[in-house]
Amino acid sequence: MANFVLVHGAWHGGWCWRHVVQALTAAGHRAHAVTLTGVGERVHLMSPAITLETHICDVIHAMDAEELQDVVLAVHSYAGMIGAGLQFPAARPVGLWPGG
Repeated sequence: MANFVLVHGAWHGGWCWRHVVQALTAAGHRAHAVTLTGVGERVHLMSPAITLETHICDVIHAMDAEELQDVVLAVHSYAGMIGAGLQFPAARPVGLWPGG
């Protein structure tokens, strides 16, 4: 069983991964789709203060909240920068699986 963290591209939300989450869960994996601050169902938090670092922290905090270790990170579009940011020593190590 693997732990998947799925991160959407710009202007989407975690909802865009719903079919992937269902398929991964049905296959026995844990899957968590993150919604980044200021978009999707979190659009009410939109602010000029939101940066790439904010979104990197969103993913780290989601992983902490879900108590996920040794994750497979699936990223799409804009989230590729988030995946790259998570590779720095300050972030926990993750395996990258580049998303569509």
